[in-house]
Amino acid sequence: VLGQYFHAPHDFTTNEIQLVSTLADHAALALENARLYRAQEERLTRLQTLTRLNQLVSSSLETSEVLAAIARAAAELAGVPLAGFWLADHATRTLTIGALSDPAMGASMPVRTLPFDGTNSGEVVKRRAAVALDDVLADPAFRAREWWMAQGIRSFLGLPVLHQDTVVAVLALYSAAPLRFNPDDQSVLDNFLA
Repeated sequence: VLGQYFHAPHDFTTNEIQLVSTLADHAALALENARLYRAQEERLTRLQTLTRLNQLVSSSLETSEVLAAIARAAAELAGVPLAGFWLADHATRTLTIGALSDPAMGASMPVRTLPFDGTNSGEVVKRRAAVALDDVLADPAFRAREWWMAQGIRSFLGLPVLHQDTVVAVLALYSAAPLRFNPDDQSVLDNFLA
């Protein structure tokens, strides 16, 4: 029956148009429901990750273990290959790597300490605000370009970790593509940092 519509001109009746319109509405509703279901699954996964981290922070006194777990969760939540904490030392005005989400990648990382001045992570501390770079390789302040190129990383997002109005660390997210977050993702990151 449907074959006749494709081989010969056909004037659709009002009933046929209403039927096709109803089918299209049902298809749109099914697609929207599937999108909402996926979004809810992602939210559940994020909440489970945050709950797991909360339990770890509450039960562990080992700072390096907690930071490493948080770095891994940050990489997972943000969907990036590498996340890390740069710990701020205001007396020496330097940042030292505290933990990375991927220890194997971190083992070969050539830079372990950064000054506040002249570095993007240092700018996060000085501004007390996020710093984003879509292409770290084009930025003269970014160090160890060859290493980052070998890792396939081109994008950086540094977020301040505050305690009583003092930046105690920078959460750095590294990615192959520019990092963009929708309001829901940003809310999760904000809660995560808190």
